[in-house]
Amino acid sequence: INLDLLEIITGKSVEALAAIFTPAIEALLLKEENTPQGKVLKFYHNAIHRAIYGSASLEETKKLHSSIAAAHNSLRHTKKFRVGAEFAYHNYLAGAWERAFQHGYSVVERAYQHSMFDEVIQFSRYAEDAATNLAELDKEGIENLAELKLLRLQALLRLNRYPEAERELEQMRQFMQTIENEALLALYHLAVVTICNRNGHYSHGIEVGSAGLVLARAIGDEETIRRLIYNIAGCHAHISKLEVAITLFENLYKMAKQAGDEPLRSASLCSIGYLNHFSGNWRESRKSLAKARQLAQENNDPYRECLAVIFSAWTAEYEGNAILLHSYYQTGLKIARTYGWASYEGYLHFIAGRHQAYSLEPEIELAQQLLSDSIAIMQDNHELIGQVIVAPALALLNARIHPSLEATDNLRSICESLAQWGEKLNYCEILCFLAAVEQQNEQWDKSLVTFQKALDLAQSIPYIDCQWRAFFGLAKYYKHRGDT
Repeated sequence: INLDLLEIITGKSVEALAAIFTPAIEALLLKEENTPQGKVLKFYHNAIHRAIYGSASLEETKKLHSSIAAAHNSLRHTKKFRVGAEFAYHNYLAGAWERAFQHGYSVVERAYQHSMFDEVIQFSRYAEDAATNLAELDKEGIENLAELKLLRLQALLRLNRYPEAERELEQMRQFMQTIENEALLALYHLAVVTICNRNGHYSHGIEVGSAGLVLARAIGDEETIRRLIYNIAGCHAHISKLEVAITLFENLYKMAKQAGDEPLRSASLCSIGYLNHFSGNWRESRKSLAKARQLAQENNDPYRECLAVIFSAWTAEYEGNAILLHSYYQTGLKIARTYGWASYEGYLHFIAGRHQAYSLEPEIELAQQLLSDSIAIMQDNHELIGQVIVAPALALLNARIHPSLEATDNLRSICESLAQWGEKLNYCEILCFLAAVEQQNEQWDKSLVTFQKALDLAQSIPYIDCQWRAFFGLAKYYKHRGDT
């Protein structure tokens, strides 16, 4: 506890407090620390804290926290420490539900504005619990509670805590049906389409996102409009409506530029570059990604810079530029590890691992290690899209090392999963690789069917890289048959 607070709570001077606490400090029960917020006293061991706190009655602990909250209130206009958060917290523990809810709501809003997402999650739960203990909420209180839930949901999404976010979404679904505020409903639709964009429910995401756009446009909420379009475009990209997705991202880039939304400008350029790569517009792809990275650097935005580096590495890998790929890989890893972005590190391992597996001089053991590290990271971080991308690559590598009928059956199972997800780009790639493994196993007739299916899909997307691979595989088939 802060010594300034102790002075207010006890009514004793610093000298008197020192006389009381010095023996406890010498006995290693308490320790004094200097912090940016001033001097504080801490228990030397948490066990001591728990024992003393646990020995007090509920009435005594409520009285204690009520006193602390009152002391915080008297210091509210100082800048020594985050009084608002402490004030809300101790009112909550004191059972002062109305103050805990009101001040908790303010704390959550401020925390979200400053990207303090862990605090958003923590204090929104305190405030929501306080609200449930109130006899009744008026319309404003209900809307404030809805905003608390939505801010917590957005914070979970920003922290990539998708399983928790999905549970939150399910729990608040019925509650949101009672809300008439269009701004809150638009944010709710944004949360839904964001989750759909991550868990493979792309068609539903487009439907929900479009409904959210109607709401956001009705009230002129430009920021929510842009974020909805970003996720809708992502859903279109995943189901391989590349031209639609590119057009949406290009329009979004113009909107973000006009609004001065620099992070979204950079993110839109990343997506434009990535999708142009798959469409075969490699020059435009490199140009967009370079511009995205430059923009992110100018705006001190390492998150979007790392994204641009990952997409650039992907492009270099497809073009077979090992030197450039290695440079992007090292740069991306440095950024991702600096900020603890494990999923980004997983994607970089995947790109480097696939390159090692299919280069002219493959290093199979290194490729296996990189792909295994990648899939482990994706699983630990609940990165479903990453798992969908990496699992086939690892299965294909294992099938190359140990060709067998069991390996091709495993690949076919993955193909079925990708088809159900609607992940056409990855489905197309795995078909090409499956057909190649079938040729290794002397299953020539099966390879003909698989390569033809891959070619048809690649032409419908269109996906240039898979088109030439399918044509090459078909040529090998006809050469084997003696039909030149």
